[in-house]
Order: sequence, then C-alpha cells, then structure tokens
Amino acid sequence: MRDDLDFKCIYLFKRNRDDCQVINSPGEMLMLTGPDRGPFDADDFYFEINLKIKDEEETMDRIFSRTVWSEDYPLDQWTKKELVSSWLSTLELAYRSVHYAVEATVGINILRGPREFHGSLTACSTEESTEMVLYNSERWGASAANADGSVVIPRRLVVLRVDEDLILNVCVFGRGHKSKPKTFVLTAEHSDKSFNIKRGRSHLLVTVSWSGILI
Repeated sequence: MRDDLDFKCIYLFKRNRDDCQVINSPGEMLMLTGPDRGPFDADDFYFEINLKIKDEEETMDRIFSRTVWSEDYPLDQWTKKELVSSWLSTLELAYRSVHYAVEATVGINILRGPREFHGSLTACSTEESTEMVLYNSERWGASAANADGSVVIPRRLVVLRVDEDLILNVCVFGRGHKSKPKTFVLTAEHSDKSFNIKRGRSHLLVTVSWSGILI
C-alpha cells in the first residue's frame, strides 16, 4: 500500500522467487511479511497487488493477480472485507482503520536453550480480538537465532489505538512426541518493554518497542 507521506510502498507481502509461499488449497491465507511502519493519516490510501505463479523459469511465470485501487480516508473503524478479482484469482482482503494509533514492534530473543524457536506468536489488542499471526514455525519453518540471540520474525509490527493494550500469545512447542505445547498470554501496556518466558531448558525474552505514528 501507499500513503501521502512519501508515496513509497509499504509492503504487506513481499517474497522473491527463491522464497515464495506455496499455496496448497483454496482459501489459504497469505503469510504477511509487513508492514514495516504504520500508514500516515492521508486523504487517500492506495492498495496494489502483484502476485505471480512460479514456473520452471522466470520467463514462464504467470500473473496470478494484478490490480490497484484507492480508499478515501477515514476508513471505517470496523474490519472491512473486500473481494478482488483479477487475472487468475479472486482474493479476499480484510483491513481496518486504527485512529489515534501507536506502533508496537515485537521481538524474541533466545537467552538459553535450543538455538531455533519452535513455536508461534500471535497478537491482538484488548479491544480487537482478531489475531494477527506474527510467527509460526509449523507453517514457515523454525528460525535460527542470530549471533545476539534474536529470532527473525516475518511480521514484527502491530498497530493499535493509543488507549489499547497489546495481547501476545506465545506458544512454545515441545520437542518430543509426548511433550505438549505451552501457551503464555502476555498483556503489554505502553510502559512494558520485555517479558521473560521459561520452559524446560528454554529461556526466551519477548521485547516490545513502542512508538507514535505521524498525523
């Protein structure tokens, strides 16, 4: 999408041919990789879609969906769903406008234990229960920690109203067949910056960085 701040792309989903998502069935969701910043309050928002089907060679790739449209500001405060048909596909898009918003950037660091994070991370707010998937090793594969212990999370940014708190559901998968996953529910207020999670040999640090959005 684009806004009036600089008209540069705010990527919600961006993958190259070597890192494409495999779609196995109709109705499967795209695993979003963005945004990297919250959109600026603007008169118009522009949404662009350019998806392709990977073939044996790049010159043989086919256009799956390609279109562009705009939405006037302000958008409704409730989640809006829209069907977009183009080329070989019909996509359902869901989006919601967040007024008086702040950004929360979420991170995970492995302090002790296996150097890959096997688990999932979802986020919602105290007023909006729809969960956003930030990380899921079963769907995307487990990410190995960097030298500083940080885990690569495909989607790190959550936008919510300034009067809302952030709710994070961190699920740590067991490594053995008899080991059950354990979910930690974290409620982050704007003054909260980190949470410690311990399970067995694993010690994780979940971090939250808060910032405002330009208006």
